[in-house]
Amino acid sequence: MELEFDRDVIHCWEIAADGTLCQEETLETIVPDACPDILRIVAVCGQATLNGKQAQEGAAAVSGSVRAVLLYQPEEGGGLRRMEAALPFSAQMEAPGLTEQGQVHACVRLRGAEARALNPRKVLLRADLAVDVTAFQPRERVCCQGVLEPEKQGVQQLVTEQESYQLEAIQEKPFTFSEQVRLNAGQSEPVQLAACRAVPLCGESRLIGSKLIFKGSVELQLLVQEAGGGLTACRENLPFSQIMEVPGLGEGGECRMAVELTQLSCQPAGEDGRTVEVVLDLLAQAQVWSRRPVTLLQDLYSTALQTQVEREEQVLWQLVEQSSRTQNVRELLETGALPRSVTDSWVSLGEIRRNREGEQLVLEGEARVTVLYLDENDNLQALNIPFNGTLRAFHIILQNILRNLPLNTRTEGND
Repeated sequence: MELEFDRDVIHCWEIAADGTLCQEETLETIVPDACPDILRIVAVCGQATLNGKQAQEGAAAVSGSVRAVLLYQPEEGGGLRRMEAALPFSAQMEAPGLTEQGQVHACVRLRGAEARALNPRKVLLRADLAVDVTAFQPRERVCCQGVLEPEKQGVQQLVTEQESYQLEAIQEKPFTFSEQVRLNAGQSEPVQLAACRAVPLCGESRLIGSKLIFKGSVELQLLVQEAGGGLTACRENLPFSQIMEVPGLGEGGECRMAVELTQLSCQPAGEDGRTVEVVLDLLAQAQVWSRRPVTLLQDLYSTALQTQVEREEQVLWQLVEQSSRTQNVRELLETGALPRSVTDSWVSLGEIRRNREGEQLVLEGEARVTVLYLDENDNLQALNIPFNGTLRAFHIILQNILRNLPLNTRTEGND
């Protein structure tokens, strides 16, 4: 006869794939008729956005676009001119075990962008991208907790109480907010918006019942051209606060949030020419982890019957530490011309590589610094310098493997 067991079904998510895809996109584009011929391309300011993502059979697919703004000096002379170009891209990561019922989280970053004039009316644009992809697959794990009515069978059992750190929920929420930004740089004359970039960041998140409350801000980086032709950098911090529904969870979960930009619009507003209307479409991607108690049947025997058992392994994860570390890098940059003043600067983060060295997690990555500056002749120049950094941290999830008596245990009478 077969014993009847008390079984616990654990519903959770498993990570099917996690990594970074790096790729290069190129585009040949024609200078619009309204723009003058190109003499020299000074700089390229770009913004990468996430357009879509999809879980497929054995793969995670991500699509997006890069909006690039080219600042150049025209052949006819005068101040800087600008033109825009859009580069669509798609990426795919292998994810064994992933099905269409899975979920995909993605983060796109523009590592760098550059352009070359093929002739005064044609431009070759190149964008270097990094796409962070994590694919999740829902799972059901059946754990054997013990034998039902063990006294009738004369069964003695060994039961252990353990704890598992697991991914309970995957959720996301798209949202939009807008803001009017007053440009305070320079004098009171009207200005033109040369380029804009937006960096969203989630700073706080917590669960209250089935509601996930998260707060953050978007750092808006604007490059404006004054009436006299000079460029000025402006920074604005736009806060946001949102509520996301995560049904079926208590308040003991730990949230990991990422907010991704899906669309950015900066348009002039007002009559004085010094106000812009900023509209941001954002996608909040949430992971909710929790520590769940697990009861496991580890061993049994019968004083009245001969037993034959089959065993299986149950994997239980434990989070040892989770922390955030910062690292400062200071370098002296050499320019090709004598700099008179710095107009703007920004940093683009590239691929992050993770390696285990004993109990330490070693993070290695590249950051690219772009500096716009005026040389001694008041000509705008651009400088691009890569930096490499290494950070050692403890951020390790350990797994415990316990042998669990599973679904089939037979008992036979003694002869």
